[in-house]
Amino acid sequence: KDGQVWRDKLVKSARDEFRQAKDEKDPELIARLLVGGREAVEKVTDIMAEKARKLVEEEKRAELVGKGDRGGGGGGPRSP
Repeated sequence: KDGQVWRDKLVKSARDEFRQAKDEKDPELIARLLVGGREAVEKVTDIMAEKARKLVEEEKRAELVGKGDRGGGGGGPRSP
């Protein structure tokens, strides 16, 4: 919405969080940060995989519709 690429926002956010936490000494807090980071990466990965799956499905549907519009019905060479 503000003109920044989503990937760039994510990278900046991760860097900022890392800088804030790099000097942390509390093992429990470090463990929570690691778990939270892993969960965030898994969530983003799942979202991106789902989006990719939907794009592939849309492309396949578009190909099927395109083949149906050509007429001819088989695509192979026709006998004279």
